[in-house]
Amino acid sequence: MTKYKEARTIKIHRTVADTTPTASTWTDCSTFTEIASETQGSTAELNVDAKTIDILQDGFYLFGGCIHYQNNSGGDKEPLVASRLYLNGTTELRCSQRAQQMTVKDGGENVLSYNGTVSLSAGDSITLQYYLSDNTIDFVSNAVFTNQVAYTLWLIRVGG
Repeated sequence: MTKYKEARTIKIHRTVADTTPTASTWTDCSTFTEIASETQGSTAELNVDAKTIDILQDGFYLFGGCIHYQNNSGGDKEPLVASRLYLNGTTELRCSQRAQQMTVKDGGENVLSYNGTVSLSAGDSITLQYYLSDNTIDFVSNAVFTNQVAYTLWLIRVGG
């Protein structure tokens, strides 16, 4: 039997747009909702603050997710957009580090995806954070999608 058969998961989304982001500082992504149909077991849970995942079981975890952003400023922009996972409010997870800076046309959009692995202990907490050089960028996916999302974060425990 492989360790993957023991995997437990948690997935959270922010499904409402974040149209008032903070610039020039690392900011916690917030207002997450746990996706019940994609959350199994009791290895991790969304904290009542709706921004932190609390780890309930020691183990080796896969993680991933994405941040959707759009330029709705009325003109072309060249923002720096970055994301990271923050462990216990003190440690940046290296595999989660993503950043890009490019010209985004007015109305244009992009996605910053991340993934990696980490060893976690019961009592640890994980928070997704963003950094922007320009606060005129909105976090939201394209309106053409039926189920829009601003941020996503998932964890899969693959073994102890």
